[in-house]
Amino acid sequence: MTLAPRLRWLLIAAAASACLVSALVLQHAFDKEPCPLCILQRYGYLGVALFALLAAWRSPAADHWLWGGLAAAAGLAGLGVAIHHVGLLANPEGASCSFAIARFVEELPTAQWLPSVFSATGFCTDIGFSLLGLSMPQWSALSLAALSLAALVGLWADGRRARRAAG
Repeated sequence: MTLAPRLRWLLIAAAASACLVSALVLQHAFDKEPCPLCILQRYGYLGVALFALLAAWRSPAADHWLWGGLAAAAGLAGLGVAIHHVGLLANPEGASCSFAIARFVEELPTAQWLPSVFSATGFCTDIGFSLLGLSMPQWSALSLAALSLAALVGLWADGRRARRAAG
């Protein structure tokens, strides 16, 4: 069974949005304060969600490839941050978020516009939350890897569909 391209991109956007909502619930309902690296991962989720929505909206137009590619790129960028965060947790002695990263995150316009979502108030080496033996950054790395893979597979499937239709 193959998914229609528009539905596939909508599901990717919904999954990324669900991850972002989960982080906000942990922050506001359970007082798990996000660190600067957590906030950068949120941007990855937001990018996947927004670009996947644009890919769904533009599908099957030619430029939907751009939006799908940007969704994959946002997921991979967030994945890179998550992997770095997992590394910090694995080697906490002497490791922390640099002042430059924290300052960069706090000076982004979104931190001013929506501080309850994009302001970093936690520490990068605090595990703070664990589910099934995995920390929040580990779950984030798994989620962002799955979202990136889904976007890349979506682009591949859309390419196959376009080639079949053309020829």
